[in-house]
Amino acid sequence: MKKKVISILMAGIIAASLAACGSGGSAAPTAEKTEKTEAAGGEAVEEAGGEGEGAVLNIQCWNDEFARRMRDHMPGYEAFDKDDATKGGKLGDVEVRFAVTPSTDNAYQNNLDALLPANADAAADEKVDMFLVEADYALKYVNTPVALPIADLGITEDELANQYKYTKDIVTDADGNLKGLSWQGCPGVLIYNRDIAKEVLGSDDPEEVQKAVADWDTFKKTALFPFGFGLSYTTFETKALGVKKDKDTFTCEVLVKNTGSCAGKEVVQVYLSVPEDKLDQPYQQLVCYAKTPLLESGAECR
Repeated sequence: MKKKVISILMAGIIAASLAACGSGGSAAPTAEKTEKTEAAGGEAVEEAGGEGEGAVLNIQCWNDEFARRMRDHMPGYEAFDKDDATKGGKLGDVEVRFAVTPSTDNAYQNNLDALLPANADAAADEKVDMFLVEADYALKYVNTPVALPIADLGITEDELANQYKYTKDIVTDADGNLKGLSWQGCPGVLIYNRDIAKEVLGSDDPEEVQKAVADWDTFKKTALFPFGFGLSYTTFETKALGVKKDKDTFTCEVLVKNTGSCAGKEVVQVYLSVPEDKLDQPYQQLVCYAKTPLLESGAECR
């Protein structure tokens, strides 16, 4: 029964920010006999077999946004409290419960990390049935068994035809299985002055401008003053001399020389790339930085 409700829920309002289905270890009902029961509001909710699925739909989230969406827009949903949507409600014969853990200090992800690995062994009414995620850490869960393929709920590609591809890519695992759905997408937008683009980049054509900011490395090369580079009256030459490892500590030796005509200070930055793994990681992360002492023209330091 719960999986039928999840299917209706996700197909009906294309669940929150990004939402994935918790894998509880039971198979989706397929050829079982079903009946249709009228839920409040006249929406049909299918009842199906599925022993052990329980009668409580547990949804993990970090605020009340998804709960309010259900209360205000989900056909057949009866909220327990019209003022506090997180109090849950009923959808057909299934009780909907929201567990809200704020994102402050990574508390929400920490909560998921504690709950999801043991989800398959939890009691039927205690299992996490849906959990909301944001794009920046979605693949952390999508590329693991804790998330269920959307196809297992009977949701077809035709029903998702109008969703933007990038919103589906974010929640598609390494094997091509779609494991979540989105009801909103907030793409970043770069607004630029066409006259300045012609002067700096040599073209104001959007495709050419896109090439200049295609990724973070290209963006930094294009930017006049990348992160860590204040305005200066001099120039510097930086050479990496080597890296030493002592237990869990890495020491980078760098030679910095003032190649300009004025005294100045330089900021040395160290970036780390993580080998490919099951969990999605940024291409590069700033892990350390340090400022040199004041260097006169021609002076150098390590």
